[in-house]
Amino acid sequence: MAKAGGGAGGSGADTDAIHDNVAAEISAVTEKTNPVDADVALIEDSAASNAKKRLSWSNIKATLKTYFDTLYSALGHTHTESDISDLDHDDTDAIHDNVAAEISAVTEKTTPVDADVALIEDSAASNAKKRLSWSNIKATLKTYFDTLYMGISNFASTAEINTGTDTTKAINADKLAASIHGRKSVIIEVFAAGTSLATGDGKAYFPVPKDMDGMNLVDCYAGLKTPSSSGLPSIQIHNLTGTVDMLSTNITIDANELHSKDATTAKVIDTAHDDIAHGDLLRIDVDVAGTGADGLWIELIAGVP
Repeated sequence: MAKAGGGAGGSGADTDAIHDNVAAEISAVTEKTNPVDADVALIEDSAASNAKKRLSWSNIKATLKTYFDTLYSALGHTHTESDISDLDHDDTDAIHDNVAAEISAVTEKTTPVDADVALIEDSAASNAKKRLSWSNIKATLKTYFDTLYMGISNFASTAEINTGTDTTKAINADKLAASIHGRKSVIIEVFAAGTSLATGDGKAYFPVPKDMDGMNLVDCYAGLKTPSSSGLPSIQIHNLTGTVDMLSTNITIDANELHSKDATTAKVIDTAHDDIAHGDLLRIDVDVAGTGADGLWIELIAGVP
């Protein structure tokens, strides 16, 4: 094995020949299965000309947490670390008693990068000494943690929540709020069937209920019992409590049509005045009645902002 150098990457002088046997020393010492924060591993720092450095278990965990935070959603998992005994050194081969001192002597690196490598024993290859890059450590751990945690990709999109057909994905609050399941709708009768439309403010009123408190008006429609033969019925929604019109373009129903959903000119909700609160009184204003139209219903849809 090439000389690793003394201390934090020295010249590897003959007076410090102990470092020539790092691989053999690693093979000889007792294996530890449950590292604790103060434990350190010997690595090559790819960002510092492969200088030998110490990497503590606490910094390995911190770096991995930063990485896995981009892949997984925290589930409140807790982990208990167990104390274990010191290394068991072989007095008949005193060189091995210095492994801990060698690891302690090199500079510690706190945040490994993908090109960094650690020296390991390959249990599947007769414990041959091999290099293991940080990128491969992450990839292997990701495969393992994918079996334990719910990754970001396991959450359903708003569209998937709407269809409700996926059996493998979870729902988070934000996507649920944006879906159809995060909305509430009401139908308001403005004119009964057989009653002709008439223009004017306050043709109907709607007090906002508690379960719509804090929502926004996100959609609205109008429907007729008998369509207008000419002229487009036009309806405004006014927040009487806030003294503001909630539409910057009125709901309209095309001539000879029963519903506004396919109107040539679509309504536009004023997003500066779309907020509603429990107890607000909404008013339905008819600005244009059309010709021969009767029966008018308004559909209001509220959603979480």
